[in-house]
Amino acid sequence: MKASIVVPTYNQVNLLKGCLKSFENQSVDRGDFEVIVVNDGSEDDTAVFLESYRTQFNLRVIDHPRNLGRAQARNSGAEQAEREVLIFLDGDSTVDSNFVCEHVKGCEGGKDSVCIGSVKLPAECDVLPFKSYLTTRGVQKLKSGEDVPFRHFVSGNISLPRELFEAVGGFDPGFSFYGGEDLDLGVRLYKAGANFVFLPGAISYHHLEDDFRGAIDKKYVFGNRALPLVIEKHPEIEKEL
Repeated sequence: MKASIVVPTYNQVNLLKGCLKSFENQSVDRGDFEVIVVNDGSEDDTAVFLESYRTQFNLRVIDHPRNLGRAQARNSGAEQAEREVLIFLDGDSTVDSNFVCEHVKGCEGGKDSVCIGSVKLPAECDVLPFKSYLTTRGVQKLKSGEDVPFRHFVSGNISLPRELFEAVGGFDPGFSFYGGEDLDLGVRLYKAGANFVFLPGAISYHHLEDDFRGAIDKKYVFGNRALPLVIEKHPEIEKEL
């Protein structure tokens, strides 16, 4: 199986440089994967960088003329994907050399397999308590191969068969603000009978730029806009959250 890695990015050109560089040394053949960067209306030098970037792996770029949000950005990338496995990675992350290999092996477990990778902090990160919390909660507490509750489905480091993603309708672009789009997709995948599995060997490193105030602001948006929309769409899950 071969993989398409969809990387949405918005105004984080310096982090995107590190993200793409980390794909230069994957343990699989370069022909076994493609990277699709979705520039979601960035106003920094992202477009200039991508125009001049040269790499040994297959790289494609999709440009949104304005910011449409991560849900639509991921959908745009998935629509252009040509491989059997979809991997979603946030553009402010770098990956381990076995990242692609581990996700592809995980998806070989069956057409209903949904794989969630391990998100860690890079060694050079300023490890404040709230940053450490963000990468040690939920699925990160599970053991290898352990089933994952749908409420722990987060889309910064995941993979699934492209046919399964298309069958459930992809991400809901109505989540144009921060958060909720991954939980909503997780619920729909769960209802479709998907099997969620944790892959501790599919490692990404999240280069967090937010300070404490920024993190709190995002959680406020999630709690006041994203979560109510998820519950409105799936009222039966409210007690499980």
